[in-house]
Amino acid sequence: MMNQTTAHRLLGALLLLFLWVPTAQSAFPVERFTLANGLTVLLVESHSNPMVEFRLLTRAGSAYDPNGLQGIAYVMGWMANEGAGELEAQAFQEKLDFRGMRLYGSTSRDYLKYQLTTLSRDLDEAFQMLVDAVKQPRFDAEPLARVKRERIASYEQSREDADTLADEALMQALFSNHPYRHPVGGYPRTIEKITPEDLHRFHQKAIRAPNMVLSVAGDISLKKLKSLVQQHFSGLSPDPGPFGAPVTRTLPLQQAGFTQQHIHKQGPQTVVQMGWMGIDRHDPDYFAVYMLNHLLGGGGFTSRLTQEIREKRGLTYSVHSYFVPWEGRGGWEVGMRTRNQSRDQALALARAELAKIRHEGISEEELSQAKKHLLGAFPIMLDSLSKLASTWSIIGFYKRGWDYLERWPERVAAVTTADLKRVANRFFNENQMVAVMVGPEGVEQKISKANERDSSPKAGKYKH
Repeated sequence: MMNQTTAHRLLGALLLLFLWVPTAQSAFPVERFTLANGLTVLLVESHSNPMVEFRLLTRAGSAYDPNGLQGIAYVMGWMANEGAGELEAQAFQEKLDFRGMRLYGSTSRDYLKYQLTTLSRDLDEAFQMLVDAVKQPRFDAEPLARVKRERIASYEQSREDADTLADEALMQALFSNHPYRHPVGGYPRTIEKITPEDLHRFHQKAIRAPNMVLSVAGDISLKKLKSLVQQHFSGLSPDPGPFGAPVTRTLPLQQAGFTQQHIHKQGPQTVVQMGWMGIDRHDPDYFAVYMLNHLLGGGGFTSRLTQEIREKRGLTYSVHSYFVPWEGRGGWEVGMRTRNQSRDQALALARAELAKIRHEGISEEELSQAKKHLLGAFPIMLDSLSKLASTWSIIGFYKRGWDYLERWPERVAAVTTADLKRVANRFFNENQMVAVMVGPEGVEQKISKANERDSSPKAGKYKH
């Protein structure tokens, strides 16, 4: 027979699986307030199901890792549930488990994120655990040593993954003079150096109210949220500190033509990745780039690259494109796997399609179909509390405007073929492109060592 504790945990887990589906009227309204210290708080209130989602973002991503300690932001995020306040790691995790709560951290290049999911009946206790994880992490030696071992093992295992090797090489080529170049998770030699004292110093810089956004969605009132936030976060420092401004802006590639590198790795297939500098979050061409990427390789089977490389010629099972807008300009990439003997042909076809779009543009029919697809899929972007909390946290962190979701459909609908032609000419310039192939018959490179250079040519240039 199931005991009471097990039944309690199972009930909590089942309730946390429920999705909240918003109505057309409830998807966009967000209530917001800012504490005197600068912390921004956003709330989408819904009492349809007894659960609450929290996302807390702070400007402390891997781009802010000190030279020589690359990966420290990643480790800090990983240790979000490894003990806080008076509770050591095991006790902290057992308390989360008993209540069916989920609390963990993660790291991007721009921000460190804390994520909490809880039943509303446990709201006060859950919020206290989030507060402790954010304000009073323990960084005890034993769990830190375990986390470091796991991260180093993961890194070493990833040396066997051709996609990872290609992505890292491409990031280094695109961001050779910028801290975006190093992997979010750092390198074994830098992870090994991290001490509890290093983490506490980084934490002191990372947790500053003006650099933080708390996004909440679910079964909680604005009055209750204000009370909790005021009680627990009003004492955070109002000084933005060394992470108060975004990292130095990314620069265009300094090269005279299309460049290509080959990383030797035995296997029946070659990973092909090609990239160039894209946009930041505030680029006025954001929606035109979004649309053009969908048509190029982000739209699945209807995209240009899929039609040309997979459907017509059968050279790959999957080909895709994506762009990543950060606080600085991010990359725009095309990627695929193909047979070794067809890799040059596949790359040539991708380059030819980019040139074709640049010179001929996109037809009205293609654009019309893409708009129908994107506008039809828009509600799916917001069909759960989790998605709403995450979406609003990104909008708040990158300061995209409080009418961003409300205006998203009209901005997509407003993109024209002339916009796409202009954007293609702006970005599809082969002289600013880099291709990386990972497969056999190439010039062998010692990737694990080559990747471990500092984030800038001059040590300390981006030190915070």
